[in-house]
Amino acid sequence: MSWRLDETPVDASTEANSSPAVFASLQYLRGALRRRRRTWIGFGIAGLLLGGGYAVASPPEPVAAAVLHLDHTEGQDPSSAMQTDLGILDSNTVAQRAASQLGLKWQDLQAGVSGTILTPDLLRVRVTGPTEEAAVNRATVVAKVFLDFRAETMRQQPDYLIANYKEQIAALQENIDGYTHEYDLIKNSDSASQQERASGILQQRESAQAQVSDVQGKINDTEDSIESVLAASKAVDPAGLVEQSRPKQVLLTAATGLVAGGFLGVGLVLLHALTTTRLRRREEIALALDAPVSYAAGGASLLRRGSQQRADEVLARGVVATLSEPGASRLLTLLTPVGDRRTARAADRVAAAAATAMAGAGKSVLVVDLTQRGRLGRRLTESAVKVVRPEGVLARGPLDPDLLDAPPPEGWDDADVVLTVGQLGLDAGVDELGSWGERALLLVTAGRTSAERLRSSAELLQSAGLTLVGALLAGTDGTDETTGRRGVEGARRRHDTADAAAGEPEGEHPAAESEPESEPESEPESEPMVESAPQPTAEKSSEESAEGEPEDDEASADGRVREVASETT
Repeated sequence: MSWRLDETPVDASTEANSSPAVFASLQYLRGALRRRRRTWIGFGIAGLLLGGGYAVASPPEPVAAAVLHLDHTEGQDPSSAMQTDLGILDSNTVAQRAASQLGLKWQDLQAGVSGTILTPDLLRVRVTGPTEEAAVNRATVVAKVFLDFRAETMRQQPDYLIANYKEQIAALQENIDGYTHEYDLIKNSDSASQQERASGILQQRESAQAQVSDVQGKINDTEDSIESVLAASKAVDPAGLVEQSRPKQVLLTAATGLVAGGFLGVGLVLLHALTTTRLRRREEIALALDAPVSYAAGGASLLRRGSQQRADEVLARGVVATLSEPGASRLLTLLTPVGDRRTARAADRVAAAAATAMAGAGKSVLVVDLTQRGRLGRRLTESAVKVVRPEGVLARGPLDPDLLDAPPPEGWDDADVVLTVGQLGLDAGVDELGSWGERALLLVTAGRTSAERLRSSAELLQSAGLTLVGALLAGTDGTDETTGRRGVEGARRRHDTADAAAGEPEGEHPAAESEPESEPESEPESEPMVESAPQPTAEKSSEESAEGEPEDDEASADGRVREVASETT
């Protein structure tokens, strides 16, 4: 007998589009802590400042203490007995009796009373007060009331034992009276047997009398033992002020706030890492889009000047390299994912840097601004790049079959490169995007979008007739060690499908003959497709990467990108 399970073939596109599983491994959590270390460090510093400020603004009350020697009965475990004494000190009865003598509320007094076991027979009583004199007075009264109430409690403990002893004495005394009565009846008899019996009764009476003496002695010993214990229990050190170091109190309170704030920050970071659905790693984004992450740049840092320039420079290289591929179309659309409006600012910067660089390399560049903000024209006022802002973000372009006879936008036919910039959205049409270009690049910011949104973005591009050739990733950090090349096959498959739909045989497109890394063989000097910004920018979180630095830094960034554009052309 054999078992056989038929394997169901898995479609490559379905496998590529499946969302990557994120396992809560130690490396993943360590990466989250490293990436968001400013968060938990900030919580720790806030706790430090709050703790130190509270200690300075609210100095501790004066404290008085008294040391008491507490004796215990023989055979009693000292450790257990001291715990019992500590419970008596914390009892409401002691607080109520002491408060009645001091004229205070017993709840307020009890809140400032504490005890510390020093040795198996020494107890320290600490009491706080509004002034030094009040603290000493309270400590004296509390210590005296405690000793009195403890003595009262200890005297009550042997009562049941003494009562038992007395019951034994009463029973023995009854037997003695019976023996005496029986002896009086037969003591004058001349019978030898009666005389012998009388002698035995006398012996039994003497034995009972001896037992009575023994039990009475136990009663006396028990009473004496309790009194001796109570006499030995007294104050060794009378109530006195406890010296408190003010700097030490401030440091201890501040350190407590530091630890508490740090733990709170770490907990929040780990909770976010375990519950978030947003993607950060190149591999995750490539799998969700079924397209490779061509270029990646670190986030900007407000503490490092020029970090935003370097990040925009790397991403602009991706746009320049895609437009400069041999045999590639001169039309390219740069888009941001569904639901990610903050990345639109980065798209403006990257598009402006890439267009300026290609214009500086001698190309005629036309930029079509389909963004909702429409600010690309302001960024390119001083460059040779022509910017077209159609009326409405849903305007149709020259590639629309219904507009073939209509005049194209000014500069459309003469431009060497046409770069269209826009935003994807579920609440707006996307069919118009296919009338402005043939290929698309998606600009994604790490930690800002989910796998579902990326898959929706890829589906919208497909429905618009655009071929997704890759993605640009902004805001990466040093914790991402993946390459993002998992979507290369998906991009090639879409490319071949687009060629076949255009009437070209599959596999004969020049782009299909390029190397696996999307680099033409004739350009060995071009930059690699997967890049990261310098290490300082990798430490910035994704929340800071969108804001960037002032637009004054774009000129220097455009100059460096222009060098890459001139090499690729």
